[in-house]
Amino acid sequence: MGKSGGFVSIGMAFAKGNGRDQNLRIVCEALMITGGRITRISYSNDEAGNEWVAIEPKDANPDLSHIRYYGTVTLTTNRFGRINQVVTVSLKDELNFDGLLIDLDWEDVFTDTNDTESIASITTSIERLLLDVYQRIPYAYAVAGHEMELDWAPDSFPTSANWLDMFPLSIIPSPEGVAITYGSISIDGMTRQSKKKLSISLDA
Repeated sequence: MGKSGGFVSIGMAFAKGNGRDQNLRIVCEALMITGGRITRISYSNDEAGNEWVAIEPKDANPDLSHIRYYGTVTLTTNRFGRINQVVTVSLKDELNFDGLLIDLDWEDVFTDTNDTESIASITTSIERLLLDVYQRIPYAYAVAGHEMELDWAPDSFPTSANWLDMFPLSIIPSPEGVAITYGSISIDGMTRQSKKKLSISLDA
């Protein structure tokens, strides 16, 4: 197949004021649970973006609570099939919700040519990450795909079948646990996949 480039993005939206620092810490821990470390933290001290701070932490568990505006954490992870793969986790401070966006370099995920089995394997890794996070800090919704954005407040996220087909992978809460929907295009942004919806029960 050809190359799309850019990023494979994984986004999670949380209710405003629901513990931004805790959300960031737990997502980073989930990414590094099978190995990895935080290599860089950057943020601005002011909303205008004039006073930037960049830190390369020596501590294995650096304090993330001091991150202010436009915070980004760069770390290594083993969760997506490669050892010490570099990913970034960015804070999205929206008016009506708090968001976290994980970006994986597309060419790190899809080296050379890929078949549907490798795409499915990476999709499953993303799904497991999102389920791991949800069981620790329930989010309002999560999406994953080629250069996805968090464009919806939790109360306006589209949940109709036609809208959900826009997302390669989306997860929303359900009475039993979560509902996972796969759209018609896979997370690489090009390859077709079978549309389906799964209901996953989660232990309380």
